Amino acid sequence: MKFAALVFALMLVGTLAHADVIPGGSHPVSRCVKVTNLDSYPDIYLIGEIMPVGNQAAQLSIIEQGACLSKGYKFNTFNIYYADKNEIDSLGGLDKLNTTRKIHEPTAESEGSLRPDFLVAADPLLHFITNQIEPYGGYVLDSDPTTNETIEYIMVKTSSGYTLQLESETMPPAPPDTPTPKPENAPTPLEAFWCWLMSIFGQNCPAYTR
Repeated sequence: MKFAALVFALMLVGTLAHADVIPGGSHPVSRCVKVTNLDSYPDIYLIGEIMPVGNQAAQLSIIEQGACLSKGYKFNTFNIYYADKNEIDSLGGLDKLNTTRKIHEPTAESEGSLRPDFLVAADPLLHFITNQIEPYGGYVLDSDPTTNETIEYIMVKTSSGYTLQLESETMPPAPPDTPTPKPENAPTPLEAFWCWLMSIFGQNCPAYTR
């Protein structure tokens, strides 16, 4: 059993290491995802949670207005919560929160793609918002000129709490399609057909000049 577990762990490490390699003909994209209006809610903390791959402990941090979000390693999971600022401060900070896992129960305002068995922090002071925001930029084909992109959200108060709403997304436009230049003195389709027909009978194709 221990040997099988070791083999599985080595296979997982190898898979993750291979997944870090950007495919040929591609380049990385630097993404900045940020929330721009947190100063409008001074009594609320917006909190990001990084859940690392494996059995490492989750990491909680307060999201600052305008700061680029990060989840560290690209295969980590990133959750976002909100909490009452006074309650967190009275407790003694984020490190006092209970970060054991519980199953998140979807609500009417949950994203449609949210899995009903998604695990989130169990502390009642943390109110889950989303796990659908991706801070990692990844890569694109070299034919795509994008190297940087900025995605902005705003926090919005709802009847049941707070949510995040996409405000803007900025990235370079795709390059316009440019027709392939026609080689100089290239025969027209009719001339090319005539050349092919002449070649059947062993005749040389005349040089076309225009």
